[in-house]
Amino acid sequence: MFQKKYTLRLKLYLLLVVAAFPGSTLVFGQSPEYKNYSVKDGLPSSEVYNSIQDSKGFMWFATDKGVCRFDGYQFRVFTTINGLADNTVFSCQEDYKGRIWFRSFSGKLSYYYNDSIYQSPLNDTLSRLVKTSFVMSMTIDTTDNIYMGVYCSYLAVIKINIKTNSISLVPIPRNKSYLIMTPDKRLLIGNTYDNTNSNLNKIKANVSGIYIYRLTSGSSELLKIKQYDTSILNGFTIHDQALLLANNKIALMYNNRIFLLDTISWEFKSLHDFKGENILSISKDGDQGFWLSTQKKTIYFNNERITNRHLPEFLSEKSITSVTKDNEGGTWFTTLYGGIYYVSSLSFKTYSTLNGLPGNKINTITVSKDGKIWAATEYSNKISVINNDSITYRYLPDVKGLSINTILLNDSNEVWVSTTSGLSIFKNNRYFKLISKSDAVGQYNIINNNNGTSWANNYSRLQLLKRKGNIIYGNDLQTCGSKIFSICKDSNQSIWMGTFKGLFRYYKDSLYYYGKKNALLKNRINDIKMLPNGNLWLITRNNGIIVKRGDSLNEISTKDGLLSNFCQCACIDKAGNIWVGTNKGISHIILSKSNSGNLIDTIINLTGPNLIEVNCIKSNNDTIYAATSNGITLFNTNTIFSSKTPPPIYITEIKINNQTKPLSSSFHLNYDENYLMINFVGLTYKDAGNTQYRYKMEGIDTGWIYTKNRDVQYPKIASGNYTFLVSAMNTDGVWNLKPASVKFNISPPFWATWWARTIFVLTIAGFIYWRFKVVETRTKHDAEVNKQLISMELKELKAQMDPHFLFNNLNTLTQLVEVKSDDAPEFVEELSKYYRYSLQFRNTEFTSLDNELKQADRYLHILKIRFGDNIKLQWNILESLRTHYIATYSLQLLLENITKHNIVSISKPIWVEITTTNQGSLVIKNQSQPKNSSILSNKHGLKSIDQRYQLLTSKKIVVSQTSEYFSVELPLITPTEYESTYS
Repeated sequence: MFQKKYTLRLKLYLLLVVAAFPGSTLVFGQSPEYKNYSVKDGLPSSEVYNSIQDSKGFMWFATDKGVCRFDGYQFRVFTTINGLADNTVFSCQEDYKGRIWFRSFSGKLSYYYNDSIYQSPLNDTLSRLVKTSFVMSMTIDTTDNIYMGVYCSYLAVIKINIKTNSISLVPIPRNKSYLIMTPDKRLLIGNTYDNTNSNLNKIKANVSGIYIYRLTSGSSELLKIKQYDTSILNGFTIHDQALLLANNKIALMYNNRIFLLDTISWEFKSLHDFKGENILSISKDGDQGFWLSTQKKTIYFNNERITNRHLPEFLSEKSITSVTKDNEGGTWFTTLYGGIYYVSSLSFKTYSTLNGLPGNKINTITVSKDGKIWAATEYSNKISVINNDSITYRYLPDVKGLSINTILLNDSNEVWVSTTSGLSIFKNNRYFKLISKSDAVGQYNIINNNNGTSWANNYSRLQLLKRKGNIIYGNDLQTCGSKIFSICKDSNQSIWMGTFKGLFRYYKDSLYYYGKKNALLKNRINDIKMLPNGNLWLITRNNGIIVKRGDSLNEISTKDGLLSNFCQCACIDKAGNIWVGTNKGISHIILSKSNSGNLIDTIINLTGPNLIEVNCIKSNNDTIYAATSNGITLFNTNTIFSSKTPPPIYITEIKINNQTKPLSSSFHLNYDENYLMINFVGLTYKDAGNTQYRYKMEGIDTGWIYTKNRDVQYPKIASGNYTFLVSAMNTDGVWNLKPASVKFNISPPFWATWWARTIFVLTIAGFIYWRFKVVETRTKHDAEVNKQLISMELKELKAQMDPHFLFNNLNTLTQLVEVKSDDAPEFVEELSKYYRYSLQFRNTEFTSLDNELKQADRYLHILKIRFGDNIKLQWNILESLRTHYIATYSLQLLLENITKHNIVSISKPIWVEITTTNQGSLVIKNQSQPKNSSILSNKHGLKSIDQRYQLLTSKKIVVSQTSEYFSVELPLITPTEYESTYS
């Protein structure tokens, strides 16, 4: 049932396309490292028909439920929902413009370009032409022409011009079998004949040979076939395919045979007859190599013959639909119902329990000169001996808790095995146990000397072993007080020991501990290797590698490209380079051969499911053997190369304020569009999903930031110009030196723009200028006011110090001394208070009404002493107005004017009222009794008061005069007005 369904699918509907890859010669082919991708990993279907790698480095897969693109992390699936013409897609092809074309079951075409799927506008016409026929092959030339080989009872070639959206049939004579060559020498293949038989698998054409039809000239030419009877060429079946190889040769399959056709001599050469097996697909691999799959097997042809690169064992039961090699040397196998299998290198070979090992965790191995592998499995008393893929066993006594630690092959064809129960020996494949003085002899490590002695160790003691027949003597020489993991002998007969506490050296019966001199040498050392130049390589548990060169130490860690700092073992190959086993894989350290002083030249890292947790590693000729927790993996060093090609790196998504934006090389953003999220991917498949990246935002980050994440966020970026750069590193430590980049220009807010700042500066400058002019005007005004005030103050002072005023007071004082001597002191005291107040407030324009009333009261007291009861005074002051302000001296100047210009006597006493109004003013009102005096009033006092009020307050005094009274109203200034204007 399985084969019937497969044959129906593949023979009637599929003609897999030709794919081109770089090729290389590989040695091993069984059980390589691999990964299997299926529906659980994101594939839309496990039924996969075809794969290609596009020019950007992405892998594309055609399935019966759409197509998908793989970047090493995830599968991006495209179906009819995304614009695909049909979900059952048989092939993918890339044209010269980078468009990925998809050929579907229905014959309809669609393609991927610039992150979108487009359908051919001719699909309806194409569907009518094809109907129940089958598209057998398709090619696209560099002039935007698509050629499709269609089986519709005879071979038809459909030509589609993409530029003009035109479709036509290419006229080809019938009843002939053809190789059809397009202008760019791509191939379509099939036969033309009338079909009246409904059984398509039995259709044969009555033809005498193969013709080549050149579309450029529209001519056909019968191939001059040599060496073979042309009768065997009759009747191509509809699944026939051809590959254009190097040197003008074509690999051609039909009638279950594979042929090689020389297009110069037209010579046919049979490569293989599969004797009734249906050939399902052929896939190109290099210039002259290709894979060929039948229902039963997949084999590899190179240089016109089948090579020893057979299908890996894990694919032996799978139906292979295509084989594709990527630009890193990895191979992709697409299968029917089995999904996709990826092999990083077909040069790896692995032995495990599937091959007959007693267990997968291998503690130690050793390799004989003839390539036999001796391996010890954890918790087993069996030693596995692998010879040319066959496994035999050597048994040790079944001791409880037995652990095999070291296997040593000596020059006497003996195999020494150190175990936790002591030392054992195999000779001529027969086991015998040495008689020793102690079962603790040679339990862990052992190395031979040339004088019949051996160095070994138990848990923490170094031992020198001597053998006499079947008896072995062990001398415990020194103990280091710590478990010994490895011992190494140098040319001076020193024994170096790697222990839990670090490095020890035994020399001439003395033990030296190097951890006292350097803290680096206190760390756990799992293995020690001595190079011919005397350099000591210390393989540490969590500090990488320490190289002791004389008295100097060099560290090698992940910073230098080492796969992991948890190192377990090491070996030296025939070229003198170092192979280091770690918990993550193997690092191949190529030493520098130059005189630059550098210790290493390159580090090449090898990873894979069967290369993790490497417990022991050995080298023999060109082969490396790794004992791991998943079995034994070996490979030829000539086929393991350092990939100098860096992985392509792409920015895949940009979000601005959590909104996905169309990809662009630059963005111009507003000041509030400053939350950036950037996703990226580096295309490398050897260690898929574990790629190392470095990135930086120029303008923010001062250096590279290293990560294995594929996204980065920059919240709240300030306005400015930035460039984001990101690069990826392949598994061999090669960085992409042309990072993917995107530029961001974040505009400042409008108030921070140059024009806004210019307006702001101009506004501030205008305000300063205006303020300067106001201050200047006010200064001039104040200067003029001060000038007038000074003038008035001088006049007032003159008035106050008027000799007449002083003369009157002195006369009054004289009279008081003569008549009322008791009142004279009081008069003098009040007069002094009056002048003291005048001097205290002479430089102030305003004073509180309360102060001015007190001064007026002093002045009135003087007048009372002088005039007695002839002055009648009445006060009516609102208490709430006492805190208001009044022009200094104004009240007393008015009181002085009353006695100066009016008669005050016993016969004519005068009354004076001093009151406040509800409108906030002070009224001084007196009885009008003018003097008949030669000194005429110039009203200077009133003018002075009025000018002061107008200059300082813009307010005027109010003067009222009748025949009965004279009144002056002075405006008062509120405390608020005074604080805001005059303080």
